[in-house]
Amino acid sequence: MSTARFVGVDVGAESMHAVVVESGGGATVVVDSLVVLPDEIGDLVDLARSADRVAIDAPGGVSRAVHRDDAKGTMPNKFKKARCGEIAVGVEHGLWVPWVTPMKVEETPKWMRAGFVLWESLVEAGVEIRETYPAGCFYALNGGAWPSSRELAAGLRRRLELLADLVALPDHTALWGPPAVDALLAALVASWPDAISCGHGDEGHDGTVMWLPPGRLAPWLTARRPRSEATDGNPAERSPVS
Repeated sequence: MSTARFVGVDVGAESMHAVVVESGGGATVVVDSLVVLPDEIGDLVDLARSADRVAIDAPGGVSRAVHRDDAKGTMPNKFKKARCGEIAVGVEHGLWVPWVTPMKVEETPKWMRAGFVLWESLVEAGVEIRETYPAGCFYALNGGAWPSSRELAAGLRRRLELLADLVALPDHTALWGPPAVDALLAALVASWPDAISCGHGDEGHDGTVMWLPPGRLAPWLTARRPRSEATDGNPAERSPVS
């Protein structure tokens, strides 16, 4: 029986959490985890080289703002300068990320700059990468409802309950914090061959893509009709910070 190996990474300003899963024979299990500091990124790249695919919850570069001149009402105003993947996941599924990637590196937060370095290192290593949005994925898996904040015990517990339906969790996951839980979600996104992609590389787009759970696991995603318009004033169409 052949197995495939996938890595998910939660990128933080001061550290990165990675979780490794293996899939085969109809089962997916957690097999490894790793926490690295920014100057230890080589260890994370070495881990990723062993994987069939990696998913990361951070952008790979600054925005080119290719949609800044789009017609009014197409998207919330702050997303005019966003990357295509950030816009697509909102327009197609109402999952507006709480941040927009700036156009200049010096304007990006520290965690994004850490993500840029990781992306560059993984691309140089020949690793296949997906970008994902864990909060939006948990929203979709939770039937189109936001769990409590991941910083609260109830929110973290609900996320682990959702994950337990998808992967065999080791006992010690009860001790995991939010970054490790998001990294595991990312690993699953990397593993799903039928994950939903938001964004494309056609002319007029920047090629960035956000990946979400497949419709078989999150029917809400396929049942929900895309919005033809978007406004800043509809809280139901906005994502929480965590």
